[in-house]
Amino acid sequence: MAGEKGFVFLGLMQKMHEMTEVRHLLVNIATCIRIGRDYQKIYYSENQDLCKAEVGKLLEARKRKPLILAEACNKIIHATKLAFEKGETGAKEHPATENLKFPFLKPYVHLYGTRWNNSRGKNVPWKATVDVEAFAKHAAVACVGYMWQFKDQN
Repeated sequence: MAGEKGFVFLGLMQKMHEMTEVRHLLVNIATCIRIGRDYQKIYYSENQDLCKAEVGKLLEARKRKPLILAEACNKIIHATKLAFEKGETGAKEHPATENLKFPFLKPYVHLYGTRWNNSRGKNVPWKATVDVEAFAKHAAVACVGYMWQFKDQN
């Protein structure tokens, strides 16, 4: 029984580290894309589709709309709360762990925050759901494409 609790504790510690690392990577990647977009307007204006790729859903002022890469970067950077979508699986491979459930992260992150709305004169809450796989795919294309333009300058 004591070994089982230690096993579960280690699993929880691993998940906490994993969530911290994913949060850290999302903010770093979003910041890099945002900086690239802000300072390399020529590249991004010529490749508008990169920042318009759909990577999730946005709910703001009771309106649901697609979340594009550029807006996802802003939401990731400015979110006041981040929640991971989690799942649970059983382990039937080993008799000692057959009754244990093992958590895993689903590839969706829910972000929450507010945005000032001048017409309403107050902050409006928003919720963004980022499909992490789609975000990673389009972010990689945006970053590699951005770096590719400098390949012959060395």
